[in-house]
Amino acid sequence: VVRGTVKKQALDLGSVLLALAALGAAAVVVYDATRVERTYASAYDVTDPLKEGCSDSSGGGPSTKLISPPIPVRDADARLVGRLEVAYSIFCGTAWPRLQVTSDGRTRFRGRSVRLAIERTSDHATAAYVLPLRGGSGGWGNMIAQQDSCVVAEAELLAKTECVTG
Repeated sequence: VVRGTVKKQALDLGSVLLALAALGAAAVVVYDATRVERTYASAYDVTDPLKEGCSDSSGGGPSTKLISPPIPVRDADARLVGRLEVAYSIFCGTAWPRLQVTSDGRTRFRGRSVRLAIERTSDHATAAYVLPLRGGSGGWGNMIAQQDSCVVAEAELLAKTECVTG
């Protein structure tokens, strides 16, 4: 799990926690479903920034700025496999996680998935998205209205079984 607390103008470096789920059969992802807020404060909450016109096809755009420095994402062997950042739409007043995958990560994690999530700390509303890794340079998750609250973004490598029958 990679977490970084982001305020509108500053990153609280003391609260940044770095870790990533282990690879292979030992990979375990723990997700506390009780933390998901089911009522949202904005029509933009849990929506795609591209479909809502808040970003362009790169997950950015002219009315978008990064509000966190890139946080290194490392695998179980401490190799850099990507960078997690938080994008903010000035036009929409929303934030979303954006993952940039390294060339090594593109090769090693092709066919896997990453859960990208962003939480608004004022009400613990969470917008999550499972991003399939297909060998590209990365992607972004769903957005959440930020208003005057800080947000926390995270990326989790998901484990999955092989195709099985009963």
